[in-house]
Amino acid sequence: MTSFADHVIALAVVAIMGLAIQRGNTCAVAAIDEAVHLRRFHIIWSIFDVVVIVAGLYAALHLAGLLTLAPKHALVSWHTIVGGVLLGLGACVNGACTIGALARIGSGDLAFLATPVGVFLGCDATSHFANNLLPQVEQNTAATNDVALGVLVACLLIVGVRLWRGAPEFRRGVKVESIVRHTWNPRVANTVIGLSFIVLALVAGPWSYTDWLYRLARGDASGSGFLAWLSIVLFIGAVVGGRLMGKWSIIDVRLSSVIRCVVGGALMGIGLCLVPGANDGLTLEQVPLLIPSAAVAMLGLFATVIAVVWVAGKRSIVVSASRRDQNRARGTVAAGR
Repeated sequence: MTSFADHVIALAVVAIMGLAIQRGNTCAVAAIDEAVHLRRFHIIWSIFDVVVIVAGLYAALHLAGLLTLAPKHALVSWHTIVGGVLLGLGACVNGACTIGALARIGSGDLAFLATPVGVFLGCDATSHFANNLLPQVEQNTAATNDVALGVLVACLLIVGVRLWRGAPEFRRGVKVESIVRHTWNPRVANTVIGLSFIVLALVAGPWSYTDWLYRLARGDASGSGFLAWLSIVLFIGAVVGGRLMGKWSIIDVRLSSVIRCVVGGALMGIGLCLVPGANDGLTLEQVPLLIPSAAVAMLGLFATVIAVVWVAGKRSIVVSASRRDQNRARGTVAAGR
């Protein structure tokens, strides 16, 4: 049973997670968009890095006897593939994944408040009208010490290579001003997110706001009061991140944008039920724990986003909400010249 001190620590690290998500613009859609159109892969690599870091920390804590996780999951089936595709398609309709929506809200794009509403509606509709089609969820077997040791060694090697390649940047040092006011390197932001999530798992158990919405939609209200506070603080952290960086600028909320976010969120909610799991839970918990269905779902998600972004680009359609912002800013500057 968690204590009051554990709750305080959990709320603090969740606030840091929200700030880091906004500061690093952590988003699968933005990552794919930059890779396809700008040939920049730093956000994608940062997502890979956070999976590696979390996996290594899980393994180390397991070997130390401090944390052993055996999350519920489904076996690989057509549910997994369709769920991953719907997660990717919903993210593209939305303009950002479930994590990216949080970054958008932190920048003042309040239409994305409709995204979690859509996720809940998608989960609720699926639970009520297609419950018999959902996969059978079962308890995962906790990793053995041999598997944990292998994961830890592999992760240490990967992190070691990353540190060696990034040594020149580390030698330049980091100024407090850049931490508070400037955009973070996505790898730094995702590392902070991963470390915060591990602390959260230690003091209160692993958590994601989409998992909470999923549980609510399925009628599981256990611990919902505290989980609701975690969600609120997560969003507050993102807003604080935007304000500190001077990026908090409320964008006019259009009905079309709200509808797009509700529809995109609903598609992701349906995909979440089929996997089960969304971007945040898959990245920070299930994939690092080597759950096959989670890995397949993530591959389906990214493959779908790549296909949609590529096809949309051929038709001069911008999928990523972040790039729409950049294009809007360039247009404003050009008009002022």
